[in-house]
Amino acid sequence: MHKSRKSMDREFIIVRLHGITDVIFNDFYSDERATVWMARKDSRFKIINFIQRIHFSPLMNRNIDIPFKRIWCNSLKKIDWQTDVEYFLFFVNTSIYPIKPSELAELQTKYNIKLVMLIWDKWDSADCDQVKEYLSEIKFDYVLDFDILDAKNNGFIYTYLPYSILYDVDTNVQYDLYMAGSDKGRLTEILEIYKQAKNHGVTEKFRIYKAKRKDQKYKNEITYNKYISYKTLVEETVKSNCILEMLVENQTGATLRYYEAVCYNKKLLTNNKYVVDFPFYNPNYIHVYDNIDDINWNWVTERIPVDYHYDGRFSPSKLIDYIIDLEENTGN
Repeated sequence: MHKSRKSMDREFIIVRLHGITDVIFNDFYSDERATVWMARKDSRFKIINFIQRIHFSPLMNRNIDIPFKRIWCNSLKKIDWQTDVEYFLFFVNTSIYPIKPSELAELQTKYNIKLVMLIWDKWDSADCDQVKEYLSEIKFDYVLDFDILDAKNNGFIYTYLPYSILYDVDTNVQYDLYMAGSDKGRLTEILEIYKQAKNHGVTEKFRIYKAKRKDQKYKNEITYNKYISYKTLVEETVKSNCILEMLVENQTGATLRYYEAVCYNKKLLTNNKYVVDFPFYNPNYIHVYDNIDDINWNWVTERIPVDYHYDGRFSPSKLIDYIIDLEENTGN
């Protein structure tokens, strides 16, 4: 446990695994109500930690999900559970798999534990395959989904993604447009936007992941399949004048690009028509395109002061407030 236990009726435990969740959920570390529990074991041997990182790395798992990850993981039974405390155990769909469903079920029979699942991938994507199995075996009290239609179609609760700001990043503009994302069937459209951007004299930086070698065009200009930490990605993102967001087919929830734009005061070029109903939408800072030929490249390159007047509402600490509100209003 990262914090000493305090006398309280409720305790919120966030199961942390690795990678992007370390950064996005960073605000939990300063929230006195929350405890961050590391699912993956730490080792005093550097070589063991190195092997763990390889085992969990997106690059190694890009084409096949490497099995036996649970050998590196701690058991939830190590937590000092109390019978007189009501617990809320938070998972992200990408952090659930090290925990056995039987372990969760056993703990639920012994202690007052409520389970919260935050789904931040499309429900029909491979990233949600394992969480579907867990939801079929274990009762989760709250399932929160970032995608409007997925939440509606599955009876989940729609909510925004949590996001913690990294205050130490340099936001000086160095290029007009930044894009980072996986192929996911979008590569042809991504490359067409890149081509038109170049034709209009737009300076850019594109990172594309999970792209097949035969489909990689402009290889001397676009960075393909080179994985970097999310912190490094943010450091690159905020050096742009405008961020490109491109949803996968049938997606309705915002990607991290939207949250980065709002939190770091950057323009956003997006094909998400639902963004007009999102908090902080401002047509001066956010342009929605239906067709690539309709993109206003002069707007992309124009340097203007951007200020969404962000009020911190995406902070992961707000998730705790939200769950408390649901508890009090539904009587769970």
